[in-house]
Amino acid sequence: MKGFVKSFTMREKIMLGVIFLIGGLSIAVMSITYSRSQVMSSAGLAVAQSTTKWNHLKDVAYGDAQTTGLAGIGPYVYDQTNTRWDRMRGDATNGVWVNVKSGSISSTVTGSKTPADTYSNPTDAINSFSLTGIYNGTTWDRAKGTGGALNVSTAVASSFTTGQVSVTTSPTQIVASNSSRRSVIIRNQGGTDMYIGGSTVTTSDGLLLKASETITLDRNTAAIYGIVASGSTTAGYLQE
Repeated sequence: MKGFVKSFTMREKIMLGVIFLIGGLSIAVMSITYSRSQVMSSAGLAVAQSTTKWNHLKDVAYGDAQTTGLAGIGPYVYDQTNTRWDRMRGDATNGVWVNVKSGSISSTVTGSKTPADTYSNPTDAINSFSLTGIYNGTTWDRAKGTGGALNVSTAVASSFTTGQVSVTTSPTQIVASNSSRRSVIIRNQGGTDMYIGGSTVTTSDGLLLKASETITLDRNTAAIYGIVASGSTTAGYLQE
């Protein structure tokens, strides 16, 4: 029996070539799909480092110092005012920008306030821990202390001046004006009521200082005079 050999036409040859090409591509796709499914099934989720290398996607339980397997995502925050999600803002120098929110009042920290006298009660205060400072008229210094006690000092003069003056029924200068003194003490050392005041003091408008009474005038730079209604008395003074 003679064999049978079919001779294909050019058109049939082209059709067979197309069929073989499609079949080969199908096998290749199935192979890639199978390989990828194997990665997905073994890792749960995986990320591609390259076209040939896949890394396991890791959970936060792995901790710090991870070099592979981290998904490339960015944090978003919800903008309640505009009802949308926005990217979290920050920079390489300061890190994440933070808006401090407490209750229903949102306070953005934009800088410090310069302390001054008669400072009004603030409405945007943020709870904080602060240390005591004392203003010297130009700058602020830390308050000094020892063993929990605050050191308190007062300026004192290097010397005191004292004297006694006989006061009569005419305005009598007890102690002269002294702009550098810190205080002066006046004492009625006699037995007659004395009235003190300025250079025109009288028994009607002067400050009554009875016998053995003392008065301290703080930083009084004016000259101090005394007068009595009758007779005389002795006014003693101590000036710092």
